[in-house]
Amino acid sequence: MERCITWIPSGDGVLTKYSNKIEPSQASLSSVMYAPGKVLAIRKYRKAVIVDLNDPVKPAVFAAGYLAKDRQFGTATVLANGQVWVNGGSSTGNDLVGAALDTELWDPDTNTWKTVASAATARLYHSASLLLLDGTVITGGGGAQGPLTQLNGEIYYPPYLFKTDGSGEFALRPDIIDAPTTLVNWDQQFSVEASESIARVTLVRAGAVTHAFNQETRFFDLPVSETANIVTVQSPASPNLAPPGFYLLFVWNASGVPSIARIIQLG
Repeated sequence: MERCITWIPSGDGVLTKYSNKIEPSQASLSSVMYAPGKVLAIRKYRKAVIVDLNDPVKPAVFAAGYLAKDRQFGTATVLANGQVWVNGGSSTGNDLVGAALDTELWDPDTNTWKTVASAATARLYHSASLLLLDGTVITGGGGAQGPLTQLNGEIYYPPYLFKTDGSGEFALRPDIIDAPTTLVNWDQQFSVEASESIARVTLVRAGAVTHAFNQETRFFDLPVSETANIVTVQSPASPNLAPPGFYLLFVWNASGVPSIARIIQLG
């Protein structure tokens, strides 16, 4: 069955052309909302920009540096800590000539990029990457129609899952003991309990990714006033910021290591 939904706007709205220009892009380049009202957009020629939509009058655009690789048909994924991981793609489109195996990590706090882990195989057209409950990212598929038909996947393990001593060993993780199991409203306080003192709580909307774009991503740092095994946090203020649906709730210990997420529902 197919459905067609028609949206008929009401009122006397005005469409205004934005006076500031932004670098050109194309449909095969990824973008993602990494914070409320803020989008990291990858443009042509490896350039990235931040588009801030929080100004009620007009959006603002800021430089976000340059990627090491041109990544047509790559994917940008918001991680559990709010950083953005970009993987896959090719500088020459949907082919292997310019395929990028190494991946890149953008830190919104420092507005810097760094090259991180390399993949075993190319991820091109029709590939997808998605944050999982354990804080890893599954990346899979890609290539069809094209040079490869990828019926496989790989797992990316972000740096926050490892000890900081350079040993390459996984860090010990906190466990969530208790979190909401019923519907959470907007601007509502709720409690979270963990196996050790909670230093940070983050909320990431469950993703829905296709064609180099995750249209569902939202990320929130829920302020923690005092570190303790049981903390009270507040949900996002409105559905304008956090659309109704399912979110991954992570708690973090003082070492910057996340728990496995619990899924909560906002609505």
